[in-house]
This record gives sequence, C-alpha cells and structure tokens, in this order.
Amino acid sequence: SNAAAAESCEGCHAEVTPKPYRLWFDGRHGLMGVKCVVCHGSVGSGFTRKPKADRCGGCHGENAAAMSAPFFRGKSCFSCHDPHALNPHVAAAGGAK
Repeated sequence: SNAAAAESCEGCHAEVTPKPYRLWFDGRHGLMGVKCVVCHGSVGSGFTRKPKADRCGGCHGENAAAMSAPFFRGKSCFSCHDPHALNPHVAAAGGAK
C-alpha cells in the first residue's frame, strides 16, 4: 500500500540519504505530513527519482500558474526552492541539495 511504502521510504532514507531526508523532515512538507509518494509516486513503475515541477501544481496550483509570468521564463519551482527543504533561502544561498 502507499501508506506502507511511505513508511518504508522514511525508515530507510533517514539512514541511507540523511541529508535530503532531514531537509524534508524539517521542511514544510515533512511538518505537514506530505509523504514521499505525493511527489515521487509509488514505489515501482510509478516512481520518479527527480519529479518534474509540474507535480507541484496539484497542491500549489496558484503558485504553479504564476510561473507563466515572463519573470519566471526558463525557471521552475526548483530554481529557487530546494526540492526537499522547499525553502527559497536554502537554494538561493547555495545550500544543500
């Protein structure tokens, strides 16, 4: 099930990839309980290692629509937001990926 997959993601990735896991855990998605499968898809054939920014539109439609403004041409959500921390200051300061 997706719930079991989400639990296994967290349990394993806390050990295997602690930096992105910690960014997620301490970031807004982690704090709000948004599990890995929401962005990455389910484990197996539906899994995407590096999800495209268009996955953000499901929850952040207004923000995604704003990306069509000329200022954002050639940019994506991840031009400013670290994909796990979702904090623009982390990416803007050259922080961890």
